[in-house]
Amino acid sequence: LYVSSDCYRPINSVYNKTQQKKLDEWLKFAPGQIAIYDYWNMGGKNYFNPPRQEVCIDGIIGDLKYYHKNNIKLFFTEGERDFTVPQPFFDMHYYVASALLMDINADTEKLMDEYVRYYYGEKAYPIVKVYLQNIRKGVAEHPSKQATMLVNRWQFCTPEFLYNSYMQLKKAEKLSAG
Repeated sequence: LYVSSDCYRPINSVYNKTQQKKLDEWLKFAPGQIAIYDYWNMGGKNYFNPPRQEVCIDGIIGDLKYYHKNNIKLFFTEGERDFTVPQPFFDMHYYVASALLMDINADTEKLMDEYVRYYYGEKAYPIVKVYLQNIRKGVAEHPSKQATMLVNRWQFCTPEFLYNSYMQLKKAEKLSAG
């Protein structure tokens, strides 16, 4: 299901109805016996050249809740880290997801807030939090499917957005010096 899926949105979103239907059929065939091997926004030079401003955290949260609701007991995921072309908030995805795997009712907004605050530091936190919110909003409002390995240009990634983000992140970098 991965190549044709939109990993930025949950399996039960309008953009993933075909994939959800396939999974739901398997769930009927073998209830309580399905294992999921998922992929989270595979990165690397092949797919992030040039680097993209995107996160799939909202897709991850929705998927994990959907899997839990449907009694999926076994879950494995793969997410590719490329240190030369890093994905924004890559480690936050794992931080939030690991908490959800232990407690599906965990407050994901609080977890993301906690991650940004402690990872980037108290001084840079407000700037980085706004940056994350802007990316999440842009991804959520994108008007079409973004097939995971065939992502088109994000509508929100205008030159102004990229410039303003860069300037704010440079400011956050100075605030977190040391």
